[in-house]
Amino acid sequence: EALSSMPGLHVLAHAALLTEHTQPAFYKVGLRYEPREFGGLSRDVFAKAMRAEGIAVDAGFRGLHLTHSRRRFRAMGSLEQATSADRDMLIWHHPALLEGSSAVEQFLQATQRLKEHADELKARCSAESYSRAVCQRLMQ
Repeated sequence: EALSSMPGLHVLAHAALLTEHTQPAFYKVGLRYEPREFGGLSRDVFAKAMRAEGIAVDAGFRGLHLTHSRRRFRAMGSLEQATSADRDMLIWHHPALLEGSSAVEQFLQATQRLKEHADELKARCSAESYSRAVCQRLMQ
């Protein structure tokens, strides 16, 4: 519930499974990331900066059509949704979920810091040449 308050991150949950008589449980949390809410910061740089903050977040989905030869699958159409998922999905790993509300609060605080420093992170921490130490200094 608290995660839904953060613009730019959307928890994946199947609405049909959520009723007044159910309580969701997660092994991992899938999140759709909206780069425009974080100053255009790429998903990969966001994930790496979150890890620099001590939050167990990684890129969450790889599109088959982007990682394999076209000979290995048959595509019907442009696969726009798979491309979007490849670009925007994150996974928050289960060890943090065992910590309860304090982990959620740490996640939200780290997310807010990234949002505040998005321009600096974009300028200095590309996905290809990421320096954990540099990004950590920017976040302090």
